[in-house]
Amino acid sequence: MPRALPVLVMIVVALAGRAAAAQPGAAPRPPTSPRIVHAPTAWLQPARQLHVAFGTSHRLAPSASVAFGVGGVAEVDVELTDRLVACPGCGEEREATNLFAATALFKMGLATSAARDWRLGAALGFRRTIATRAVAAGGRDAELAAAQLYLVGGLRWRGAAGELDVHGGAELFDAAHGDARIAHTAARALRPVAGLAWTPPPYPRTSMVVDVAWAPEVKDGPPRLAWVVGWGVRYQALSWGAIELIVRQREDEVLGDSTVMVRVAGALSLGRPLGAGLR
Repeated sequence: MPRALPVLVMIVVALAGRAAAAQPGAAPRPPTSPRIVHAPTAWLQPARQLHVAFGTSHRLAPSASVAFGVGGVAEVDVELTDRLVACPGCGEEREATNLFAATALFKMGLATSAARDWRLGAALGFRRTIATRAVAAGGRDAELAAAQLYLVGGLRWRGAAGELDVHGGAELFDAAHGDARIAHTAARALRPVAGLAWTPPPYPRTSMVVDVAWAPEVKDGPPRLAWVVGWGVRYQALSWGAIELIVRQREDEVLGDSTVMVRVAGALSLGRPLGAGLR
């Protein structure tokens, strides 16, 4: 693991600790996040709200996303991600290569008011790669194309134990690497997805987040699905933005191969919401 990782972790933890100790007894409502770590949430961006996130890992792998709320009933999203994986020279040890892919999402949903102590919602989303690079793996040299259809439900509850935000549902995948395609059976293409964020009462600006999601990967045959677990801390530094320290663990990885990421996110309202009456 690179030598810069321990230094990065100590700096972020120290800053987060000082910020948490100084945070007031109440915090403004955080901006709506499109995802827990990797798993999608059931909430939509408010109408005409722009949510932007960018970050990097200790391996200097960048990531970015832009989401925009449409009418209070839909959301569009463009993301640069490194979750797709190819393994050109897989032997006894994993020699994976992260594939940087641009993806686009369209999402629709309904939810109760965010101002209540409890909130329920559901969302249906479709995400597809729009650009990636060719990779030689499994005896083929081709781009890895992937699509994802998901349905998730969400519950948010605020009480004496703090605020709990829980999301869960299912994802249906399609992926192709050249002429090799993922098997279209429920056992191979359908996966559960879940995530939660908990904000303890003493630290109203700090949330602990954890989720499990899935991503296509190419090793020595057709694309298959591998799980991805993310966990970490999100600190709401400003009323409109937050910083996250995340650890990502992939299937078949040992703990020392985990990825540590720092991500910054913020939201900006671009005018009077067109669909204010719908929320």
